[in-house]
Amino acid sequence: EFFVSELIERLELTLAGVLSTKNQTLVVEISGDFKLCADLILLEHLFLNLIQNASMYSSSDKNIYLKVEKYPDKISFSVRDEGIGIPESELERIFERFYRVDTNRSREQGGTGLGLSIVKHITKLHNGWIDVQSKLGEGSTFTINLPTK
Repeated sequence: EFFVSELIERLELTLAGVLSTKNQTLVVEISGDFKLCADLILLEHLFLNLIQNASMYSSSDKNIYLKVEKYPDKISFSVRDEGIGIPESELERIFERFYRVDTNRSREQGGTGLGLSIVKHITKLHNGWIDVQSKLGEGSTFTINLPTK
């Protein structure tokens, strides 16, 4: 069990260098602080994956948004970027191991194609679920929902 603010502080510290190289900012929106009964290290890994992807597929000088909302039955974390987006035809497959939407760009940027499958696995370990919305040329939003019970 930990406070969500602790997770956010850890993310901000770890990501500061990565984001500054592209002059990007992580904009955090959270209404109050609250405890989460989950594995801090695994969730940190999950959000590092999502935010680093958001950075990688966004141009310089763009913001990346992390929004945390508490509901009676769940806590919802949304990571939104203003990047290249994901074609609708690819959305079903992005959580498959080793799957890459744009193999040429992925090869240039590095990565194994495992990040989103790890995100899905960690989410499931916490009995949560993921929602993805994306528009080509406008960006993507990954929402992780974790039950509070």
